[in-house]
Amino acid sequence: YNLEPCEDPGVPHFGRRNGYSFGIGDTLTFSCNMGYRLEGAPEIICLGGGRR
Repeated sequence: YNLEPCEDPGVPHFGRRNGYSFGIGDTLTFSCNMGYRLEGAPEIICLGGGRR
């Protein structure tokens, strides 16, 4: 496995991202502003090599 950190997935439009590190094992959580609905996973974990 390639153990390089993951790339920044960005911040969703009309939403928020909790977490600022993209290293292996780091977790990011996402939420939406009031009136919007999240599509996709609310949480991602970096597994290394760009895999999450």
